[in-house]
Amino acid sequence: WRTKEEVMTLNCMNSDIITWYVDAAFAVHDDMKSHTGAIMTLGMGSVCSYSLKQKVNARSSTEAELIGADDVLSKILWTKKFMNCQGLGIRQNTGWAA
Repeated sequence: WRTKEEVMTLNCMNSDIITWYVDAAFAVHDDMKSHTGAIMTLGMGSVCSYSLKQKVNARSSTEAELIGADDVLSKILWTKKFMNCQGLGIRQNTGWAA
């Protein structure tokens, strides 16, 4: 399978709606720390993504999800403020944790 032949689709419809998807993987690193991943969509297609090792050890997968949501929350809030300062009225800024 060759990724350079893949087509990336971006669409600016509904550019006033930001959606974040956040997920965490429990205790996947050698030091038993969890990992957080997040993707932001604006309109249609992923605009940016984050992948980071959590700074604290979680005691359960549920706690890892909460830590992951907290890790990304500042980025979610900053993005809405940034877009509004650019003159783009953001109608909806939603975060989903899996």
